[in-house]
Amino acid sequence: MVQSLLLFGIFFFTIGILVTYSYIMKIESDMSSLLLRRSVIGSDDHSSGSSTISSLSILPKPLPGRGLGSGRGHVSCDADITHLVSYWNDPRSNADRKFQSPFSTAVLNKQHPNKQQQPQQRYLSFEPDRGGWNNIRMEFEIMFVLAAATGRILIMPPDNPIYLLNKDRDEHGQNMRALQSFFHTFTDVVSTMSMQDFFALEVLNEQTYPLPTDETNRSIVTNAVQNCEWYKYSNRSCFVLNDYLTMISNYSPNWHGEHDCLIMDDTNWFRDMNSDGGSDRERDEDGEPTTLTRQQQKQEQQRIQRFCGTRSPVYYNAQIHTAPLMHIRSHTKDARLLVHYYAFIYFTNPIIDNYYKRLVRDRVRYSNDIFCAAGKIVKSLITESGIDKSGYYSMHIRRGKCAFDVTY
Repeated sequence: MVQSLLLFGIFFFTIGILVTYSYIMKIESDMSSLLLRRSVIGSDDHSSGSSTISSLSILPKPLPGRGLGSGRGHVSCDADITHLVSYWNDPRSNADRKFQSPFSTAVLNKQHPNKQQQPQQRYLSFEPDRGGWNNIRMEFEIMFVLAAATGRILIMPPDNPIYLLNKDRDEHGQNMRALQSFFHTFTDVVSTMSMQDFFALEVLNEQTYPLPTDETNRSIVTNAVQNCEWYKYSNRSCFVLNDYLTMISNYSPNWHGEHDCLIMDDTNWFRDMNSDGGSDRERDEDGEPTTLTRQQQKQEQQRIQRFCGTRSPVYYNAQIHTAPLMHIRSHTKDARLLVHYYAFIYFTNPIIDNYYKRLVRDRVRYSNDIFCAAGKIVKSLITESGIDKSGYYSMHIRRGKCAFDVTY
């Protein structure tokens, strides 16, 4: 009798373990499906550092704060300062190096096989902000993320005098600076082209875009592609060049950081080939999007509303995607993107959103020369403090933003 009860006990205990294990596996499966409910497929025309999220695997735990295959970034410097200033991953994690953007022509072709888009070079040009360096960098990060996510070639603006960084001159007497000279190379994740090369290829050689018919403006535009000045009547005026790019572009939105927010919805962007918004997407018989349940759609709209606040959502779609030349007119007051990329661009899939945040951290970083100089200063401050363990404390105080005497 005791033996029978013992056997029954072992039997039911084993069944209980199997049921519990199956339940745990189901939860993990459901979580995987929830996280990966959007199919991230294909490779982009010019997105060389991208990865497809296709499955979740049980892998050894990476080092804290770093994915498998990644390492702490190094600064090439004649002093040992990497540990004082490095915050990025280089190499990036295995998963990040394999990532492929879902906002690609390959995805568009798969969803619309009868409207195949021919492989072509798609460009993104922009106007640098007229403010100080931090404002310029904030706007540039938006352009970087947009180019990386959509596979566009990023056309770098001509060298120009940068506000508050234009007092010194080079050996040729020029006070022009190239935006990319501040950064370490990032062409492994975003293809770039100089304005001069773009003109040589698409305007002068291929004649895809016509030059101004007015002889004066034509001369100004061709003079300004290498370096330009922020004077309206200069013979190489940045303003005239930007007006020309706006005119020839296939899509030039007047997005404003305080009035608009860009929604990157990887489940729906490719669905409507004719709409310039998200309102006419394919829907089921109840009028709901075919890829999400009604409850999921409601929750997503609530998240978008929280992100945008009082701003108007602009949905990235096929019409925006297929424009060969997209020009962001962003230096004027009515179209200024004085906002961080993570407060302007909203990826509805958190996995994709986090990827691009890591990408900016790892690739939009300053050059070795800048970090080397900064690291030496930090090292000197630590040495001078005489307290190697705790180091030093710094404070950045801006009185009236230090721009106008009347605010003091």
